[in-house]
Amino acid sequence: MKDLKIALYNNLGRAFGEYSQYKKALSHLLKCLELEQEYSQASWKRALILANVRALYYQLKDYRKASEYLDKSYDVAESLGNYHINMVHIYDRALTQYRLGNLANAQNLILEILDALKKESTMKACINRY
Repeated sequence: MKDLKIALYNNLGRAFGEYSQYKKALSHLLKCLELEQEYSQASWKRALILANVRALYYQLKDYRKASEYLDKSYDVAESLGNYHINMVHIYDRALTQYRLGNLANAQNLILEILDALKKESTMKACINRY
């Protein structure tokens, strides 16, 4: 039953978001997040819900809240250990910092991505040799 409630609130939030009813969407996604946090441990589902909440705050031009939820989503994704998802989150963080006018922070985050991609490329080249 709890998974059904979580899915219901998530789907309602996404549907309202698709029709640009961002405040209604946000209320449903926040309820979805509340239920998900109450019933389960950190999961990809939570990371995605947090990212969806971030997207709604971004649409509402509340970049500070968007940044807050992006950081929460990133923390969950990082704790679960997926490298490529983390790169997407870092890029989103850079974009949000840019929108907030924090150009130095945005630049540092982009440089972090470039460094990680260089390291990944080097690791792949080493692995492919053997």
